[in-house]
Amino acid sequence: MDQLKNLARFFKRPWGVAVLLGIILILIILFSSGNKSGAQLPIRVSYQTINQNITVTGKATPLEKVDLAFERGGTVNEILANVGDRVAEGAPLVRLDTREARAQLDEALARVANHEAILRELERGTRPEELAVQEATVARAETSLKDAQQTAFNEVSNAYTTADDAVHNKADRFFSNPRSNNPQVVLTLNNPQAKTDLETKRASLEQLFSSWQMEIASLDSASDVVATLDSAKVQVAAIASFLDQAATAINGAIGGSNVSQTTLDSWRADVASARSAITISLNTLSSTEEKLRSAETTLTIEKNRLLLALAGSAPEKIEAEAARVLEARSQANLIRAQLAKMTLVAPFSGIVTVQEAKKGQIISPNIPVVSLISPKTLKIEAFVPEISVGKIALQNLVRVVFEALPEESFDGTVIAVDPAEKIIDGVVNFKVTIALRNIPAEDSRLKSGLTANLSIITASKVNVLGIPRYAIHERDKEFFVNLLQRAALVEVPVSIGLRGTDGVWEVVSGLKDGDQILISSEKVTKP
Repeated sequence: MDQLKNLARFFKRPWGVAVLLGIILILIILFSSGNKSGAQLPIRVSYQTINQNITVTGKATPLEKVDLAFERGGTVNEILANVGDRVAEGAPLVRLDTREARAQLDEALARVANHEAILRELERGTRPEELAVQEATVARAETSLKDAQQTAFNEVSNAYTTADDAVHNKADRFFSNPRSNNPQVVLTLNNPQAKTDLETKRASLEQLFSSWQMEIASLDSASDVVATLDSAKVQVAAIASFLDQAATAINGAIGGSNVSQTTLDSWRADVASARSAITISLNTLSSTEEKLRSAETTLTIEKNRLLLALAGSAPEKIEAEAARVLEARSQANLIRAQLAKMTLVAPFSGIVTVQEAKKGQIISPNIPVVSLISPKTLKIEAFVPEISVGKIALQNLVRVVFEALPEESFDGTVIAVDPAEKIIDGVVNFKVTIALRNIPAEDSRLKSGLTANLSIITASKVNVLGIPRYAIHERDKEFFVNLLQRAALVEVPVSIGLRGTDGVWEVVSGLKDGDQILISSEKVTKP
C-alpha cells in the first residue's frame, strides 16, 4: 500500500508525468515496429470441434401435403371446408350429388331381399344329376385343399431359406464369430446396452435355426399344416425383430477408422434388403395360411351341401340361389363403395390451402380440387450442386436460419437426396430434403414458402486439436507451423486431418494441447 502511495506521489510531479508519457511512447513504438516485422500474438493450440459444412438456400414446404380429386365425375352438392380451415383426419371436405347412386343402392338392396326370400322358400328335392355335380364340387375342394397344404409346406421351406440368407449372409457381415455362443458386433455403438442386446439376440438365433430345420425335415402328409405355418410365422417374426434391432444399431453407427463409410453403407443396404425379404416372407406365410383355411372352409361347406342334397333338404338349387344372394350383396357393397368415393375426406389432420370446388359445378374425375397440408411439421427443399452433393448423407445435421427470423436458428436433419439430377441455370443440381426437428406445434411463425439459409454438416470431429489455417504454411506438399519454444521460433512439421469450413484445421500430429505458435515473417530455426 505504501509503495502505491509513493508511486502516485511520483507521477504527480511534473517530471514524473514526463517519464510516464515517455514509457507510453516507447510501448507504442515497440508495438508498431513489431507489427511491421510480422510478429503476432501467440496462438494457443487447443481441443475443439471442427466441422465441414455445405451452405445452400432452400424453401420451407409442408412435410405432408396432398392434392385431392374425385375418382368419378359429378355435380358438387356441398362445400364442407374452405381455405384456411383446420380439419381433422376423416373430415368431409366436398360432397357430390348422391341421389342417383342412392337410388341404385335401394334397387340393389331390393334384389338382395328378393333372392334371400327365394332361397328360404326352396324346398324341392335334389335330383341325381345335381348330386353328381355336388360330389364333383366336393372332389375339387378336396384337391384344392391338398394343393393348399403342399403350398404351405413349400412356403415354410422358402421362409427358412429366406431367413437363413437374411441372417447368415447379410446381417452376419457386421458380427465376428456370428454362429458361436459369443457373437460380437464389430461396430462402435453409442449405446453399450443396445450392443449387448443385439449380440444376445444373435446368439439365440442359432438354436432357432437348428430346431426349425429339424421341424421342416420331419414334415409329412400327417403333419398339422396350420400348426406348421403358425410355428414358421413365430420363427420369422423373431428374426424380423432381430433385424429391426440390427437396423436401428447400424443406422445410428458412424464410419470411422475401423469401418469405412462405404462398408457401413453396404451393411445398411444389406440389412434393409434382409428386412424387406423377411417382411415379404411373413406376409406370404400369412396369405398362405388364409388360403389354406379358406380351402378347408370351402371343403367343409361343400361337404355339408352334399349332405343336405343327399338328405333331400335342398329341393331346389340352393347353392345357385345362395350364389345369387352373394352376387346381389356384392353389387350393393360396390354401390356403397362408390357412394363413399363421392365425398372427399381429409387423409390426415391439416389446413385447407386450396378449395376450387363450387356448388353446382360439374367436376371431372382425377382433377385436384382440394389441397391439404400438415400444420405441425415442415421440411425444407434445397438444390445442391453436383460438386458438393457427394459429401451429403442421410441423417446429416443441418443448421437452419430463416430469412424471416435471422436472429434464431433451428436444427434439421437430411432425410432424402434425390437420385435424379435437375438442371438449374445450366448447372447440374440434386434436390436435398431436410426435416426440421423439435419444432413446437404452436410456433405459428414458421410457414410454408419461407426462405431458409442452410448449413449442412457433412463431417464433424469433436475434441480434436485445431489451429487456424492461416497459421499453417505449406512447402513441397508438407505442412509446417512456427512453434514457440523457450522464447525462440522453431519450424515443426504437422499432419493435417479434417479441414473445417470455418478455417480451423485438425492437427493429427506434431503439436500438443497448450503449445503456442506464431505467424512470423522472421527466419525461424529448423529442428
